[in-house]
Amino acid sequence: MASDESDQKRAHDRRSVLAGLKTYEPGEAQPIGVLEELSLGGFRLATPRVIAVGVRKQLRIELPDALDAGEALEFEAECRWLRANPKGPGFQCGFEFGESSLASLHAAVSAILHKL
Repeated sequence: MASDESDQKRAHDRRSVLAGLKTYEPGEAQPIGVLEELSLGGFRLATPRVIAVGVRKQLRIELPDALDAGEALEFEAECRWLRANPKGPGFQCGFEFGESSLASLHAAVSAILHKL
């Protein structure tokens, strides 16, 4: 991963997600988007939808067996930024894990980051 000045300001190391992990809202059959990067503090999502900055969502990320971190991660996260996707149609948005989710996610996200 290329490093630039903005990467050095981040609180957590980020890892690109090569598997394209689908992210869902509870009860929805269609994914809200695909995970592109993951860190202990949050993630970047590629999505066809506009998600307003400041919106909090309950989300679920389905995990492949190869990550050895369970079937899925369920958590609350807040959209911190949104921009047009430079890789194609749709958008990219950055989510920060909610305070209520941080403690329960730490071990699972650490294990996933170790496998990426």
